[in-house]
Amino acid sequence: MKKTSSWLILFSLLGILCLSLVFAASSDIASFNIKSFNNKKSFNNQNLISGNDTDGDGIPDSSDNCPTQYNPYQNDTDSDNIGDLCDNCLSVPNSDQNDTDSDGFGDACDNCAYKFNPGQEDSDGDGKGDACEPDLIVTDFWNENNSICYQVRNIGGETAPIGHYTPLTIDGVQESNSTISVALMPGDRADLCFNYAWRCTGFDDNISVYADFGNYVNESNETNNERQESWVCDTDAPKIVSGPQIISLTQDSATIFWETDENSDSTVKYDKKAGVYSFEKKDSTFITRHIITINSLQPSTTYHFVAESTDHSMNTVASQDVKFETLPIEDSVPPQISIIDPGVYNGTVRFVANVSDNTGVEKVEFFLNGTLVHTAYSDFEWEMNTTMYENGDYEL
Repeated sequence: MKKTSSWLILFSLLGILCLSLVFAASSDIASFNIKSFNNKKSFNNQNLISGNDTDGDGIPDSSDNCPTQYNPYQNDTDSDNIGDLCDNCLSVPNSDQNDTDSDGFGDACDNCAYKFNPGQEDSDGDGKGDACEPDLIVTDFWNENNSICYQVRNIGGETAPIGHYTPLTIDGVQESNSTISVALMPGDRADLCFNYAWRCTGFDDNISVYADFGNYVNESNETNNERQESWVCDTDAPKIVSGPQIISLTQDSATIFWETDENSDSTVKYDKKAGVYSFEKKDSTFITRHIITINSLQPSTTYHFVAESTDHSMNTVASQDVKFETLPIEDSVPPQISIIDPGVYNGTVRFVANVSDNTGVEKVEFFLNGTLVHTAYSDFEWEMNTTMYENGDYEL
């Protein structure tokens, strides 16, 4: 079939049909096709487009709702004249496309519009991004001089205000609480102690410290506030590894030193007789090197004492009885002493010494023929069994 001339006209209708006609000069050539494009705009001949088309989608830049992204269907979910491929808020109209924090989410739909958070994390699902909420946790708690102390930290993206409180629970019973009186900026930590004298009970203690109890602070995560630990109770008493010993002595005071293998307090119990300690001096500081000074003692007097140390778990160690004698008052007057003659020197003979001194008498020593046979510290007397000696003259 001979073709003398031909041309192609291609156009689109906004309705249902797209009509393509092919005309030829000779009468024996004529055909057309009809296609349906479901209401979608289609331009198939670049020669018919007026103006620039940067993305090559058939829509001129002046009419394209997203001129930099290929989008021939011009989808615009929120009808804000910004195509979905270019819209930083797909479901919220925002023709201004403002994005203060430059995280790719427009201010109109950003869950934290003033902080960069491209992940849009929202742990608690409240619509406010984690980056714009504080998050309080208890990082640690410990025993400090018989008090439980703890550290609270803000790991969130916003400052936590003052006024929230932290309870201390031991074996299911709330024993104390403390109030946070400082604002915690992101990353800040605060170390605090409960006003509670802790003593371990039983085999162990289950301890809980809960930051922001009652959810006073709106946090990004309300499930990570509590820290729990099980502390095994210490059942071993401290050991005295050195002492006790007197390191300083005067007429009316004595300083006693001893050392333990773990931190514990210091107590000295003392009196003039062993086993009966009516007086006590104590230091509650938990240390290993213990020094106690007892005062108001009498000169030239023998005292007995025991040293005790108790650790955090109320385990106590006590030393054996130790005795010492205070220094005498300077005295140049000798004591006066005489012996009462029992008269009869047969069987058991009781000798009594009458003794006096201007500063006091510490002891009386009895010598028989120059040999020390007895020392009396209080009653100043000696009972002699004469059957143990041969008949003869003796000097007392």
